[in-house]
Amino acid sequence: MTPHESIPVTLLTGFLGAGKTTLLNRLLAANHGQRIAVVENEFGAAGIDGALLDRAAVSVVELSNGCICCTVQGELGDALAGLLARRDAGELAFDTWMQDFRGRALAAGLSPELLDRELGGVIPDPRVISLDSRQPEFSKPVGDYIRGVISEDRVAVGRNKREQLAFLAEIEARYGVPRDILLAVWAMESAFGQLQGNFDVVRSMVSLSADGRRRAWAEGELIAALKIIDSGEVTRAQLKGSWAGAMGQTQFIPTSFRATAVDFDGDGRRDIWGSDADALASAANLLVRGGWKRNVGWAKEVILPPGFDYSVTEGPREIPAWWEARGVRRADGLPWTAQDAASPAMLILPAGAAGPAFLALTNQFAIRNYN
Repeated sequence: MTPHESIPVTLLTGFLGAGKTTLLNRLLAANHGQRIAVVENEFGAAGIDGALLDRAAVSVVELSNGCICCTVQGELGDALAGLLARRDAGELAFDTWMQDFRGRALAAGLSPELLDRELGGVIPDPRVISLDSRQPEFSKPVGDYIRGVISEDRVAVGRNKREQLAFLAEIEARYGVPRDILLAVWAMESAFGQLQGNFDVVRSMVSLSADGRRRAWAEGELIAALKIIDSGEVTRAQLKGSWAGAMGQTQFIPTSFRATAVDFDGDGRRDIWGSDADALASAANLLVRGGWKRNVGWAKEVILPPGFDYSVTEGPREIPAWWEARGVRRADGLPWTAQDAASPAMLILPAGAAGPAFLALTNQFAIRNYN
């Protein structure tokens, strides 16, 4: 396209009024008529900002179905043309991935009819790709992250749940996972079920698979999600979760749901979205599958001696007596239980050498295996 050549597009009705819209509903390419969705987080790469929208030369052609079909000229037309070229390249890569994945999905036992129904017309969600690149657990200092997720209100809610939910004792007895651990998981994963996520899990897994950074993992989760739908246990509409595919009150990824979710309340459904009992029992079962040991702790704060060799941090896993022989002492001064004394432990310094030190016991690693 030559500089300032007109490009026909379809825009949301609100675009022409204030020139501040955050979404171009559909972009119609002049050369082949292909319609492509364009969202706000692509504007920066295309050089599109509010000022450019205000300066845009737009001629209305027709109003149809709530959208304005029009011709855009000048700088905005140039920016959209460049964006279209980049999107064409991206769509070719997506189509190639989808064709390849279909073969792998068929080999995994999924039917052509299921794939046509659930994947037909699906396109990547740019929000998912953007969020995948900036997870808060990996982009903040540990202290800032902890302060952001722990509050007096959240602790108070947890204490109330501990007293109110009689089934917690039953879950603890069956699986050997203390109720306080389950309440902590519940609080962290979904704010006690209040923040479960509303992303289409299938589309999220398609997006992560096509992006390629974690393709093998994401494709496995996509196949698992499609198998859940195929089983009839959960519908596509019900299969909602976080942008990364974590679902329900305890945020199970699809493979974890298929392998470890349980029907604890006995209603015939494994409902980690609507049943507190199912969600927490499923979390306990997942922890046990991940190596949780009954009556063993998960970590104890310790005091390190002067001149301690920090090179052993996050290194050997040895029983507490091994660490005591090197001057490491429990911060609370209490003795180890028999179970903890026999448990291999690893020294961790979450905030570095200047912060608190902990001996992470066996169950710490079961928690790390969660999801």
